[in-house]
Amino acid sequence: MFDIPILSSIITAAAVNTGVVKRFEEERIGDIPNIMKKRIDKLLMLSASQDHKTLILGAWGCGVFQNDPKMIAGLFSELLKEKYEGVFEKVVFAIYAKNKRFIEAFQKEFEA
Repeated sequence: MFDIPILSSIITAAAVNTGVVKRFEEERIGDIPNIMKKRIDKLLMLSASQDHKTLILGAWGCGVFQNDPKMIAGLFSELLKEKYEGVFEKVVFAIYAKNKRFIEAFQKEFEA
């Protein structure tokens, strides 16, 4: 327990379900990076508009939805380092995964 309340906001947003796209709309696989970039941008824009200074994010859509963790890490990195540089004081990717490739993709992207 904390001595004082800690206020937080939670955003829920769906990632592209790449598994479904592969199964039923394979011709649209090439659209996924652009769609995900737009969704990540909206998430970051909403957070910035509410003056949030700390973000706790995950490997969005990289589990059951089968998005490539390298792509997702790269998109977050691109937007955070360019469009949203200096907007947030702290960004943490809290990733729990038995498969280390999710964590490793984000570590490699953000260590660069």
